Amino acid sequence: MKSYKVAFIGYGKQGKKIENNIKKNLGVSDVIIYHPKKKPILKNKNYCTINNFNNIIKSDIIIISSPNKTHAYYLNKLHKLGFNNYIFCEKPLCENKKDFKELKKFLKKFDKLYLNFNYRHSAISN
Repeated sequence: MKSYKVAFIGYGKQGKKIENNIKKNLGVSDVIIYHPKKKPILKNKNYCTINNFNNIIKSDIIIISSPNKTHAYYLNKLHKLGFNNYIFCEKPLCENKKDFKELKKFLKKFDKLYLNFNYRHSAISN
């Protein structure tokens, strides 16, 4: 089984659920958690928290589980940095028409972009 380097943008309750799920179902070699304000922490050689966005670009998979209002911003930033590996984004992609119009210009270039649809406020999620 291939082993993946996975980066998280945002790491709240939903991010932790996703991490547990992918660890069960994928081979994961490294986990990087990006947070713009938290102090970097090295938990072990394969698990760390960083605040330098450019360090996540070498990942095989980036999971965007930050607050909804930041999704378009991070997708735009990944596009500008030329990231073309897998992206898993919590829905929605954006929250307003302005961001949507900007995203439309380049979303087709992300041929490995996946959106999560979940029932996080339903009994099935609990």
